[in-house]
Amino acid sequence: MLVIVEGVDGTGKTTLCKNLYGFGIESIKPVPRDNKKQYKNWKKVIKFCRNFNYTVDRGFISELVYRIYDGLPANMCLKDMLKILKKCVIIYCKTDTAFEDSMERGETNIVNKKDSMEIANIYENIMMMLNHFANVPVFVYNWKKGNIYDVVDFIKSQGR
Repeated sequence: MLVIVEGVDGTGKTTLCKNLYGFGIESIKPVPRDNKKQYKNWKKVIKFCRNFNYTVDRGFISELVYRIYDGLPANMCLKDMLKILKKCVIIYCKTDTAFEDSMERGETNIVNKKDSMEIANIYENIMMMLNHFANVPVFVYNWKKGNIYDVVDFIKSQGR
């Protein structure tokens, strides 16, 4: 099963993926977001993940979020995204201090809090829609309040 780890910059996605490795859940590289053959390539990733749990630090959901933010079309249609997501779960990383944490770490992708909050709002809406309307399992994880064991239990409970 593929575990897609998503969220705005500074929410602990990369750290979570590294920590899940300690629980036997390896990470794989995502398909490049600017790739016009994303659906075909993500299908290959899903096939690769069918016998073991793997995490991916961001994926096509991020590409969708940032294209909505930029006002540009995504490289993969929603219909194809939903086909891929039938074989996935999402860990949605979210904190109240994401922007400040990303600035403290020296990230330069998003340089003002207003943009960070707008992107976080887009993520929030997409996660709600995927969970409620497409029945995609979404686990909200806040590294400041949560516990990695809850994430591991969620992944194991899905057994997709």
